[in-house]
Amino acid sequence: MDAGDTYSIRSLHDFDEELTRRELLVLKLAAKGFSNKAIADKIFRCVKQVEHDLAEVCYKLKAVNMKNAINIAWERGILRREE
Repeated sequence: MDAGDTYSIRSLHDFDEELTRRELLVLKLAAKGFSNKAIADKIFRCVKQVEHDLAEVCYKLKAVNMKNAINIAWERGILRREE
């Protein structure tokens, strides 16, 4: 997975910038309750990179914090229940 790749999302037109695949992945893992350290271990990155990715998610979704970003992602259909 390359950090520069983007993930097409149905509701992507709702915000100014697209989330990268990695940003979407860390958002999903954060929504599942994984800690930054656990996310870093799972995706083979350092914790600082995960923190940066989560900050970018908040910025792109215009969220004030990660909890707000997760709520916005659910509302916009970015996050969906896995079947």
